[in-house]
Amino acid sequence: MKGGYKNGLKKCCCCKQWLPLSDFGNNKSKWDGLASECKKCVVKHSQKYAKTKQGQKSRKRYNSSKKGKLTNKNGHLRYRYNITLKEYDRMFKEQKGVCAVCGRVETHKTHHGKVGLSVDHNHKTGKIRGLLCTKCNTALGIMEENKELMLKLINYLMESN
Repeated sequence: MKGGYKNGLKKCCCCKQWLPLSDFGNNKSKWDGLASECKKCVVKHSQKYAKTKQGQKSRKRYNSSKKGKLTNKNGHLRYRYNITLKEYDRMFKEQKGVCAVCGRVETHKTHHGKVGLSVDHNHKTGKIRGLLCTKCNTALGIMEENKELMLKLINYLMESN
């Protein structure tokens, strides 16, 4: 084998430590298919670069790009609800792009633009129920998903008309 290997270990070109191959990321352009720096060194350099003005400009540019927005949305959905963007899009199509409660298209806007439908889920079980507009999602949250309280509110409205 070429240099840099010893007993199934590879030497990081940055920290100079001999580490298992699993501690290196993939890099198809290298002869061995592995990065020259270990994952820890890559993270350390990335964090250092992110603190520079150039790194912040680069991050801002990426986050505002179409690819960056999709990547961030997918990461958010996976982190918060354990679903992918594909699964969200499938639910959106099944609901014909409207709220599962009121049947209206989302109209809420922020300084970033129009907001998408919110993922509604049971806070105890984590089970996803559907996609809701901001108004219905907020109302459900304010009512603390309490069925009895919601029924009392409905009865109050029925009696006052």
